[in-house]
Amino acid sequence: MRPLPVDNEKLQSKDSWTGAKIRDVTGNSGAYIGQQMEMRLRWQAIPKTLQFETGWAHLFKGSFAKNAPNAPSNKSDVDYFYFQTSLHI
Repeated sequence: MRPLPVDNEKLQSKDSWTGAKIRDVTGNSGAYIGQQMEMRLRWQAIPKTLQFETGWAHLFKGSFAKNAPNAPSNKSDVDYFYFQTSLHI
């Protein structure tokens, strides 16, 4: 079995922090949330029918994400992983 060539682009904009309700009314935590790096691999097992995708994202927390009064107490960077299958019938 050989992977087939795939022409695939993705452009996305998302504000995930608004819903987190992390606030600092004093402004003392800084303004930098952080930087996120992402990687995604997608394979069309059966063209236009079955697709597998896996991905990883790493958030390098900035001063705001680490120091806001109601931010999570874990100040370490965060990794996110996922795997998904899409079946188009």
